[in-house]
Amino acid sequence: MLSGSGTAALYAQAAAVPEPPTEPVMAIHAYRMENQQAQDAVELVRPLLSSSGKADVHSDLKTVVIRDTLARIQRIAPMLARFDHPRQPVEVEIQIVRATSESFSPPIQTQVPEEMLAPLRKLLPYHAYRLIARTRLSSSEGEHLDYQLGESFGVNFRIGTLTEDDRLKLHGFRIVRGLRGEAAPSAEPRAASPTASPRRATPTTRQDDLGREILLHSNVNLRMGQTLYLGLAASEDSPEALMVVLTAVSPPQESRTLRAE
Repeated sequence: MLSGSGTAALYAQAAAVPEPPTEPVMAIHAYRMENQQAQDAVELVRPLLSSSGKADVHSDLKTVVIRDTLARIQRIAPMLARFDHPRQPVEVEIQIVRATSESFSPPIQTQVPEEMLAPLRKLLPYHAYRLIARTRLSSSEGEHLDYQLGESFGVNFRIGTLTEDDRLKLHGFRIVRGLRGEAAPSAEPRAASPTASPRRATPTTRQDDLGREILLHSNVNLRMGQTLYLGLAASEDSPEALMVVLTAVSPPQESRTLRAE
C-alpha cells in the first residue's frame, strides 16, 4: 500500500514524462479562380507556405490547390480570395530614350519631358538624351500585349494582377529591335530607379521568330504611379545607351466608366 507521500511522488514522476510531439494538422484547399490567372496566384502563395507546404495549379488551369497546415491555409485563403478580384483596367506608358556621351552645340531638341530628364541625368553619366519612341497602352489585368513601338522597336508582355500594395508585374516583358531600326548598342540590361542602384543582367543576342534582336526579356515589377528606368548598354563606360522608361497607372474614374459603356 502506498503512503500519501509516496503517492504524491508517483504523480510527480508521471507528470514529468514528456508527451510525444503532435504533428501539425495538414489540410488541402482548392480555390477556383474566376478572374485572375491561377499561376499568378500560385506565385503569390508560395512564399507564405510552411516548409512542408505546397501549391500548384490544377490540370484545369483554373484551380489553385494548396496542401499545408490548417493554420497556414486559414491565413492564405482570404488573401487568395482578395487576389481574385474582377480585372481592373491598367495603363502602361513605355518610352525609349537614347543617351549619348557626346555634347552638341547648340544643344539638340531632346523631346524628353523635364520630369524624366532630371532623374536620367542624376542616374547616368551622359550629356545628351533624345526621346526616340513613346506610347501609352490601355489594357487590363491578365491581357497580353504585342505592340510595334515606332519603326525600330517592338514590345511584348502580359499584364499581371494588381496587388493590395499597388504592385504590378509585367510577365515576360520583352523589348526587340526591328531589322529596319536605327542601330542600338549591344545590350546589357541594367535596371535603375530614383530609389535603387542599377543591377546587372546577362547580355543577349537572341532573336525572336520574326528575326528581331531581343534586347531585354525579363519579368518586370512596377509600383503603380512610380517610374522605373531600365538601362541597355554594352558596358559601364559605353558612349551610348538605351533607356526604357516604364510607368503603370490606373486610368481616371471617368475613363473606366466610358470603357465599361
